[in-house]
Amino acid sequence: MVNYYAENFADIIRLLISITYISLSAGLCIIAAFLAGKLFQQLKIKSAKKAGQEQVKQESTQQTEIAVKVLQERELLSLPSSGKLKKELRAAKAGFLQAVTEAENQYLTGMESYRQRDFKTAVNHFQQAADKVKCRSFYFALGNAYYHLSQYIPALENCDIALKLALKQQDKKMEGQILNAVGMIYHSWGRYDLAIQYFQDSWKVSRECEDYCCEGAVLSNLGAIYDSWGQYEQAIYYLRESLNILKKIKDRQGAGITLNNIGAIYDSWGKPEQAVKYYHHSLKVWRGIGYRQGEGATLNNIGAIYDSSGDYDQAIQYYRESLKIHRETGDRQGEGTTLINLGAIFRYWGKYDQAIQYYQESLKIWKEIGNLAVEAVTEFNLSIILEKQGRLKEAVSLLEQAVDIEARIKHPDYQTDLTYLKRLRRRIKKPLFSFYTQETHKQRF
Repeated sequence: MVNYYAENFADIIRLLISITYISLSAGLCIIAAFLAGKLFQQLKIKSAKKAGQEQVKQESTQQTEIAVKVLQERELLSLPSSGKLKKELRAAKAGFLQAVTEAENQYLTGMESYRQRDFKTAVNHFQQAADKVKCRSFYFALGNAYYHLSQYIPALENCDIALKLALKQQDKKMEGQILNAVGMIYHSWGRYDLAIQYFQDSWKVSRECEDYCCEGAVLSNLGAIYDSWGQYEQAIYYLRESLNILKKIKDRQGAGITLNNIGAIYDSWGKPEQAVKYYHHSLKVWRGIGYRQGEGATLNNIGAIYDSSGDYDQAIQYYRESLKIHRETGDRQGEGTTLINLGAIFRYWGKYDQAIQYYQESLKIWKEIGNLAVEAVTEFNLSIILEKQGRLKEAVSLLEQAVDIEARIKHPDYQTDLTYLKRLRRRIKKPLFSFYTQETHKQRF
């Protein structure tokens, strides 16, 4: 099917489709950066640090000509012209309207998958929508979905297209939201210098257009940067500023997220009592608005506090409560994270069979949703347990899969894990002359 330029027909699209930008803007942006992000912080996952963006390919001459014809249709049909030209323009208009309808259906189906955190399926539907109509919302949706899959290059590419279209249409609100999303991608990638630059730009734009929801999200994300740098006081400052804005606009969900993240920073700061206090404030908000997904995430984080303090029985209690909610709400990503945390405790206790069970359940989820980074980490942790059980061939097989993924996504631990893989291979060939100690490779979970 021929591609159409939706950005040239904003007035037509407003009549034909009801696309709610906010669903992929600050609300989901905060969730992406913090609810999911802070869950994975418990895994201590590091993302690849080298960012890359390829130039967007220019549209073909045929597509441009069709777009121009449809654009001219509104004027030409009202003027005296040949019957042939009228027929051609009406056909172009009919094709465009059909493409818009089909794109809308794909987008709405993709949004349903997105809300269910089935990001792999969401990518498929969003891509089909964008292939039919080049609309900034479709590309922004694609960027967000790829972000959740830890596929940062396509996430950046699609956000770049969306940003160019937003700038062309002078859509300041969406411009601010996309800049914030790009900052989140670079933050997850470990490129904090670029992340803070985009967050600052987004903050400026969102203040200019009085998009308080986006401003609150950006302030939270700036707090996350300073948290990553270990500058906890500055991080708390930005999050409290964000909290003030969210309370001002009565965004209870955003406030719950920010309270959760303040708790996470106090946890990183080594102040578990303060952390638990804010986590419980967050829980109160979640339960007040009935947001079960947020409740599951915060319960997981409370479990992590007890986990870190060595109170494993209490940690397991919170993890299992969190796991139950994740399964009830269909939050596969949250479920996978909590399963890893449970597996880590049983691994620490030396109960390897139970640990393997939790890790394998988690691994199945990461493969289903296509999160390669966490899939590699889980395979690595499983290989460690199998190695301890003397199941070296199975350990090598899993580690080979993990290293292959790390090479493809340019994971910063690739070289370290490759060295460990070579060491395991030598142990299989010459077990009497090989050795391994736990200190040679830091566990990541």
